[in-house]
Amino acid sequence: MPRKPSSSSATSQDIKKRSPWLTSFIILAFLFVLAYVFSAAISLIAGASSSGNVALIRIHGPIVVDSGVSSFDSGVSSTDVIQMIDSAVQRGFTDFVFDINSPGGSAVASYEIAQKIKFLNAKNFTTIAVIRDVGASGAYWVASAAEEIYANPLSITGSIGVYASYLDFAGLLSKYNVSYERLVAGEMKDAGSPWRHLTDEERELFQKKLDLIHEEFISEVASNRNLSIELVKEHADGFIMLGSEAKEQGFVDSLGTLEDVKEHLAEVKGEPVEFYVFESKPSLAELLSRLKASFSFYSFSNHPRDYATPRFPAPSLS
Repeated sequence: MPRKPSSSSATSQDIKKRSPWLTSFIILAFLFVLAYVFSAAISLIAGASSSGNVALIRIHGPIVVDSGVSSFDSGVSSTDVIQMIDSAVQRGFTDFVFDINSPGGSAVASYEIAQKIKFLNAKNFTTIAVIRDVGASGAYWVASAAEEIYANPLSITGSIGVYASYLDFAGLLSKYNVSYERLVAGEMKDAGSPWRHLTDEERELFQKKLDLIHEEFISEVASNRNLSIELVKEHADGFIMLGSEAKEQGFVDSLGTLEDVKEHLAEVKGEPVEFYVFESKPSLAELLSRLKASFSFYSFSNHPRDYATPRFPAPSLS
C-alpha cells in the first residue's frame, strides 16, 4: 500500500513549487524600487545647466526649511534655494529670475527666501519673479521680494493668510473608552495634543500667534510692493487672486511668461539671454531620507494636501 506523504513534506513541496514565483516577485519588486530610486535620484541630482547669462532659480512645490524631511518631488527648501543663490553670486551672475510654481508652505522658509532676494536687491542685482500656475501665500511672499513680478492672467496668486490645523482624536478615544493621562511640567506643554480638546485659553493663544504672523506677512508684502498697509489688508483674507486681478490691484507688475521675461532682459542687457538653470543637488543621505519619507504615513510637510502630522504643526502659508 503506497505511503501517504506527511503534511510537512507536502508543505515543503508546495513551497518549492511556489518558490520560482516568489523569487520572481521579489526580484520584480526590487527592480521596481531600484528604478524608482534611480529615476528620482536623476531628477534630484540634475544640477545647473551648462551655459547662460541669467540665473534661473526654480521654486516649485511646497516651501519647507529642510529638504531632508520632504518626499520626492514634494517641494523645495529655503536652505537649497539660498545655496543656489549663493552659488550664482559666486559664479558672477547679477541677473536673477525666480521661476515660481508653489502654493506656499512654511512661514519661516518663505521669510528666509524673501530675505535672501532682498539681499540681492541691496546689491543692485536684477531680480524678477515669474509666477507660473501657482504663486500663492508663502510663495507670493517670496515673489513680492523681487523687483518685478510677472504672472499669467490665469495664475493663482495672493492668498495672504496663515493657517494651522491638527487632528482631534479625543472623541474617538472616548468612544472606545480610552483615556488620555496628562502629565506635564508647564501648563501649556501639551497644547495642541490630538488626544484632547483645545481649551478656550489655548485656542486664543494659538490664534494670537497666527495673527502676529499674518501681520508680519501683510507688512512685508506692503513694504516689498510699495503698497499701503490698508490696501494689502483688504486682500489679506487668505483667498486667492488671479494674475489679472493681482495686476489690477498692484500685486503683480506685468502679465507674461518666462519667454516675455527673457525678451525684456535681452532689451535691457542689449544681448541675447539664455537662462542658466540652478537646481538642488541633494546628498546621498538626503536622498535616502526622502525615500524613507515617501514610504511613511505621516508627513511633516505643512502642505494641506499632505498627510496630517500627529501634533499641532508649525503655522503655514499655504
